[in-house]
Amino acid sequence: MRKSSGGTANKNRFKNLCKRLTFYLGQAKNFCLKFVKYIKNFIDKIPKKFVRVFIILLLSFFSVIIFVNREKFSPDYIGTFFADSFAEASFGPGFPRKINGSKVSCENFKVIDKDVVLLSDLSLTTFNSSASEMLQKQHSYQNPMLKTCGTRTILYDLGGKNLEVTSKSKILHTAGTDYNIISAAISNYGTFAVVTEAKGFLAQLTVFSKDSKSVYYRYNFANHYITDVAISEDGRSAAVCGATARDGSVVSSVYVFDYNREEPWVKFDYSDNMFIRLEYLSNGNVVAIGDKLVSVINPYRGTHEDYSYDNKNIVGFDVNKKDGVLLALSLSEDGTNTDMVLIGQNGKLEKSFHTEHSVKAVSFNHHKSAALSYGKVYVYNFSGHLLNSFDVGVDTKNIRLFSGKELYTLGLTDVNKIRF
Repeated sequence: MRKSSGGTANKNRFKNLCKRLTFYLGQAKNFCLKFVKYIKNFIDKIPKKFVRVFIILLLSFFSVIIFVNREKFSPDYIGTFFADSFAEASFGPGFPRKINGSKVSCENFKVIDKDVVLLSDLSLTTFNSSASEMLQKQHSYQNPMLKTCGTRTILYDLGGKNLEVTSKSKILHTAGTDYNIISAAISNYGTFAVVTEAKGFLAQLTVFSKDSKSVYYRYNFANHYITDVAISEDGRSAAVCGATARDGSVVSSVYVFDYNREEPWVKFDYSDNMFIRLEYLSNGNVVAIGDKLVSVINPYRGTHEDYSYDNKNIVGFDVNKKDGVLLALSLSEDGTNTDMVLIGQNGKLEKSFHTEHSVKAVSFNHHKSAALSYGKVYVYNFSGHLLNSFDVGVDTKNIRLFSGKELYTLGLTDVNKIRF
């Protein structure tokens, strides 16, 4: 029987491939041995006292790095990291997925990395990018609210006394307060800040350790009704915004606190404006979003940069800690003829462009911005050039752009992932 010439040729090609691979591996081995020998000879020529100084400096450098990031090396943090990673790697049925509950408000729809977090009127749910359920936790809160930072989430009962801290895949801590909760925020390492009602004051700020056994800071507000609180990613400072009446008009204030100071680190007042949201940016600045202007505060310099809406309505906004804040401003309340405005981390206007589409919500990431209209999403670059558009459900009420080619949509009954 004659052997197949094709089979013989394939065997010869495989043998030649193996020979070339063996040759290249041998070359790489010889190169590595020569490189190691060269480095050893180079080090031997250096005076030993300089080598010792270099080693001491190198050890000092790594010691500082470990100390600054010591929370990341704690057993709890490492264990939670592996638990989240394992849950993130699981394969799910794909999107869309039904919401567990009757409703999810727009502010309770978040994205952590590529995973989506939903807080409904019945439960907290986290799905990974393949729609596998990483976490599902029932709650009995009357007014559930959700905030995230890094890989941590805090859910609390607005007007109630209970809260919970979670990672992407498990409950980390539960706590209760003596007075009703007005707002709360979480750091990436679990330190959390809570603003509550207080006896004899309008509100009280308390910053807790991640197990809530220690109080890092406390401050009472006698004249301001607090609307929001934020805490830095490392948990070492907090910010609060609130409002008071002065000479017949509303005056809003932003406080930034350093735990080593009894009084606020910085405080700024703003006339005829109501702040509705506070966030820390990755450079340490604080962005305050109001109904008339947005302000970016640099607590280190004690300065702030403001951008006024010029009598336009804010119909949507999105905060990206690395890039700043994207605003959707319209002369009409229904979002028609909208200006898309990007404010950078330092409070300066970076980009702006106009769209004639009616905008309900916006999101931005990876140098792209997405605008939700009625049953349609438009994707732009920061120069205002339309890159893509596609249909979504007419009941879609919010979007989260989490990569240059993917976003999540929140509808009345489900959450979906769209690749465009």
